[in-house]
Amino acid sequence: MAKAKQPAQPPIPQPPAPIVLNLPSPLTLKLEPDAQLNVSVITPEKPKPPFNRLLAGFAAIFIGLAGFWLYLFYTYIVPRNYPVTTIRDASLSVAIAFPTYFTPGDEAEMEFNIANGGAESFTGHLTVCFADGAPVRPVPPETTTLEVQNLAPGASRSHRLKVALGKSPALFGGETVNSSLRLSTAQCAFQPIAGPQLQTAPWPYLRTINNWLSSTGVIAAIAAFLWEVMKKTVFGWEAK
Repeated sequence: MAKAKQPAQPPIPQPPAPIVLNLPSPLTLKLEPDAQLNVSVITPEKPKPPFNRLLAGFAAIFIGLAGFWLYLFYTYIVPRNYPVTTIRDASLSVAIAFPTYFTPGDEAEMEFNIANGGAESFTGHLTVCFADGAPVRPVPPETTTLEVQNLAPGASRSHRLKVALGKSPALFGGETVNSSLRLSTAQCAFQPIAGPQLQTAPWPYLRTINNWLSSTGVIAAIAAFLWEVMKKTVFGWEAK
């Protein structure tokens, strides 16, 4: 009798080969097939640069000076609407435009617009008088006497007068300068007329310094320097 065939045995599954990680070091990791590997990459924090007291001190000084200059700039330098004074006498009206402040060492300009409201032509002089001892002086070769020649009825004419402060007012003090106007012709002289009050700034050469700083780019350079210092000392930022 023939023997019955034995059923074929299924092949025994072979376990998968283990995972081997070779790192660029003497360290080798060998993991089982069912193992899980979680890798976290941690980069060390870049330490903040040490606080530089010297740079911080310079930054504080520059910021203080910048704030003080902004105060002076917006108080005395920023152009404003010039106050206009209208004075009437001898059928003439005189409108005067002048800076809000006069700064020691800088030239300033006063503009006189003279209009003839009468029925006849006017020829004469307009003299600007400042109070005794006032620091305001005309810039040579100009004088405080303005000539008005053949100003027709209904016509107007502008005259400019450059003035400067002959002396510096007290520091932090400033000064108010009173003025008056005198009209005269070949036939008569009219009574003096009260003129505008002129304010002087207590700081010399403000306009000159501001014009120089603006034209040379010093303000932009200082601002860039302050920003670099603040990035390092305050925010701890470093260029990458």
